[in-house]
Amino acid sequence: MMRSRASSSRSLTEMIRDNPFLCAAFLAGLALAAMEADVGSNAILELMWTVLGFGFHLTSSWPQKIMPEATGWLIMAMGFVLGLIPYLLADIVWRHIRNR
Repeated sequence: MMRSRASSSRSLTEMIRDNPFLCAAFLAGLALAAMEADVGSNAILELMWTVLGFGFHLTSSWPQKIMPEATGWLIMAMGFVLGLIPYLLADIVWRHIRNR
């Protein structure tokens, strides 16, 4: 039986409840982008980036270790992708604990 798209889509609240750490990564990215664009209070944005950006801080040296000859955009893209790994792992653990 076919379902309509509206009845099968999940609400934003459900997505945040299921992936809180990925939402934290998204907010950390927004804080970093706002700091780089010099928008808003730098002290608050720096605090948000420091606290919520734990995954990116944890993996910041990995791209250089994996590919020492890479530069520029490749390092930034690898940093972004590798930085999401701790958040995704934390969401898996979160779902496992919540569904017990």
